[in-house]
Amino acid sequence: MRKLVIAIIIGWVMIILVRVEGLSMIENLFTDTLTTQTTVVESQIKIVAIDEESIEKVGSWPWSRDDMAELVDTLASSGATAVWPNVLFTEKSADPNLDNALAEVIAKHDNVYLPVNFDFEALTKPEEELEQEYLKLPVIDIPIERIGHNNILVDKDNVVRKLLPGIPTLDEEIIPSIDIRLANLLLPDEEKISWNEDYSWFRGEEPIVLDETLQIGLSYASSPEDPQFDIIPAWKVVTEEIEPQYFENSLVIIGHYAANQADQYTSPFGEKQMNSVEVHANSIQAIIDDKLYNKMSDSYSAFLVLLLGMFSFLVFQMLRLRIGTILLVSSIIGYTVFVVYYFNSYQLLLPYSYTLFALLFAFVASILDQKLTKDKELKEEIE
Repeated sequence: MRKLVIAIIIGWVMIILVRVEGLSMIENLFTDTLTTQTTVVESQIKIVAIDEESIEKVGSWPWSRDDMAELVDTLASSGATAVWPNVLFTEKSADPNLDNALAEVIAKHDNVYLPVNFDFEALTKPEEELEQEYLKLPVIDIPIERIGHNNILVDKDNVVRKLLPGIPTLDEEIIPSIDIRLANLLLPDEEKISWNEDYSWFRGEEPIVLDETLQIGLSYASSPEDPQFDIIPAWKVVTEEIEPQYFENSLVIIGHYAANQADQYTSPFGEKQMNSVEVHANSIQAIIDDKLYNKMSDSYSAFLVLLLGMFSFLVFQMLRLRIGTILLVSSIIGYTVFVVYYFNSYQLLLPYSYTLFALLFAFVASILDQKLTKDKELKEEIE
């Protein structure tokens, strides 16, 4: 009876631990190890960086819209598959001619894309303010097929680990991530990302499963310490030090890269910050490589560690200490190998630290139970 009670206690402790995310720090470290395997990236993805040198040569940031129009026009005329300036044009310029210059370039090229941005904090505001502030649309006319949201969301520890595929407007029209828009340009028809009004997502005909936050995990191919993507200073494009033909058939992302100007985020690689354009480039690469992943849901994870914790205890308490120790070590190694294999094969991340804790908890509990049993038997013999 006592053994059953201990097994039940172990099970409930593990359920509570999973529910309160008690081992989230360790779990995230393991996840980050699996999802930061740098590799050869798509050579067609190029970043035109508005870095310190470009700002020094071209002018202080923000650049005027006619300067941006000239840069975009040069790149779009090069035969690029897509040109995407990661800059929000949501406010009209004081000089309408500047907006007109950019609008003419947008109208001239069908390979230019613009970002939109959703302000989720606006959802808490009165309804009359919500419509104007929730969605930040460009003031430049552009077909909806050539816009995508550039929102980057962070986890509780401020690390970017997920991609938000799309966001519904107040009119219930879904605007996909700009990363999906651009990746689709390089994907074959049978693998393109699609969606429907029910917010169901597909890769070709295969459904894409989102988590409870309507996001999906993102694997990184390039680190901030050693960027794998081709990064070209914007001034070299403006001065034509680099021939425009270099960007032919490329996805060209234009974005801030100066340390004091860029939107920077913490990546799973560590403390060094990653520029937003690098996050988007990694997202595009992950979509192309089909390196998006899910975690097992909390409910299934809790059920798994519950069963494993209870079963392990019942097994350990029947074994001698030495054999139990060997089984524990073997189980940890075997489960680690299995989790890595399962992740690489099915892009599904099983609970890791919680499972190891369940094994250790069950092992320690079995040792204590065996000691209590021996003490009781010894006491009975003495009496």
